[in-house]
Order: sequence, then structure tokens, then C-alpha cells
Amino acid sequence: MSDMIYTYSQFMNINDPTKTNIFTYIYVLLQNDNIDEISFNLSYANFFNPIIEETKSGRIIYHNKFMPKGILVVDEILPEEINQKEKEAFANEVLRCWKLKIEDINFYVQHILEDAKIVLAPQFMDKQDIMNAIQDYTIQDQEACKVLTLAYKELFYPEFLVMDKCVYIKEQYKIGHPANKDKMFWVNLIYVENFFYDDEYYSEDHTIEFANKIVECWNKKLNNEGLNKLAKAIMIDDDEDGVFVSIVSNDG
Repeated sequence: MSDMIYTYSQFMNINDPTKTNIFTYIYVLLQNDNIDEISFNLSYANFFNPIIEETKSGRIIYHNKFMPKGILVVDEILPEEINQKEKEAFANEVLRCWKLKIEDINFYVQHILEDAKIVLAPQFMDKQDIMNAIQDYTIQDQEACKVLTLAYKELFYPEFLVMDKCVYIKEQYKIGHPANKDKMFWVNLIYVENFFYDDEYYSEDHTIEFANKIVECWNKKLNNEGLNKLAKAIMIDDDEDGVFVSIVSNDG
């Protein structure tokens, strides 16, 4: 297994882009000896499909790998080459993703000009609270986080293509596929156990939890975009072949 952490552009430069996609990129990076794929998968699952905690101050995101101080410092989990405008766009997209689960979640995007940072923070934290939290803000496996975050966003919050009343995950769709409801399942199909390569450590409970988080995100996004009349996300737990997720026609 390689010890190198590729950026997505590096990965695509050494692979045939017609035979791979951003999900394959995740599979490959998770095989790095220095990455705990169970921790990464479940941390990203709970980031994009968060556990909500009720407090006296209001609803907050349950602390996880990326929010050790209850805030998200966007700059710390994105590649260095991403500019401020793109970071802000990412922060707003994450916030939209969270609002699919809790519409009135009390987070906002804050610009910290002194540190040139973009932060997602609870409404009850003022600027000084945020500044204090930033000073001690550290996350584990930061190098890997910086190259994997955008890839996981595409997994949990994908872009959909709609053609002839068929819905496809853009990253799964290859030009030339006919728009056919019978083929939607196969085009959108993702083998969840590809994200858990070391079967000595992971269990079926890990893959099912991860798959359910994906399916919940997809269905909420389909509903939000008015596509739930055409399609729905499903999870399949096959005793012989393992755990899969896909998007299928919602007819009948």
C-alpha cells in the first residue's frame, strides 16, 4: 500500500479518467497505511449527515473529528490551492447540507478577517468566542483531510443529472449511457465495502451505518430538488455480496 497522499488532480493524471471517478479516488487513498478508514468514513458520514445535539443555547452539531471546538474552520480541511471564494462556497454548501436534516439549525458562516479564515459556527458564539476556539483548533490526519473532504462531499452531497425522467449521480454517469430506468440502478450502484478495504477490522455494522447515512443524504437532496417523484435512494444488504447503495426509479 502506498504511503503517498495524492491530490485528485494528481490521481486523475495517472489514471484513465474514463474508467475512474472521485469515488475510486477515495477507495485508493483509504488504502494508505496511515489512514484509519473506519474513523474517516464514519467521521465524514457524521459531518455531512450530522448528529444533532440539543443544548440550552439551541441545536448544535455533535462534535466530531472536524469540529473539536464546536466550530468548523473550513481552511483546515480543504486543499491549499482552494481560494477564499471557493472556501466560502463550500461552507455554504455544507450549511445547506445540514439544513436538509434540520431546517432551522443555528449555524452561520463567519469571516475572520484577522486570520483570513472562514468558519462555520453556532449562532450563540460571538466573534471573540470563535477567535478563542481557532487558537486551539487542531484536527488529526490533516494532510489526508485536506485532499479527501471535497471527494466525500461528492459522495454525501452529489450532483444529480436528470435525463428523460431518469436520475443519475453525475460522478457515476459516463457519457454514452442511454437514459433508461432499468439501468438507473446499475449506473448509480456503489459497493459500500470498497470504502472498508481491511476486513480484519471493520464489521457489517460499520458498512450498514455508513450506507444508511449516504442513503439518508441522497434522499433528502432528491426531495429538496424536487426529484423524489422520479427517484429514490436505497440500501441493499446482501448476505453473499455485501452492502450496496444506489438510486432507482420511484415508479410505483
